[in-house]
Amino acid sequence: EVNRYKSMLCLTRRRRRKEEEKEQEDQMEEDEEEEEEEEEEEEEEDEEEEEDEEEEEEEEEEEGEELN
Repeated sequence: EVNRYKSMLCLTRRRRRKEEEKEQEDQMEEDEEEEEEEEEEEEEEDEEEEEDEEEEEEEEEEEGEELN
């Protein structure tokens, strides 16, 4: 009876540990995905900023040429 109880307890602990490990892995994967998404968004924003700056420079050059 006691041995049966101990083995059940051991199984329960093992299951809990596995569940916790799985949750941690899932959380890590989720965090990595979020990080990748943030990096992609930052890259897109940087590219947009660069394009805007290039457009502004071109407009300034055109305005400068028109003045001459």
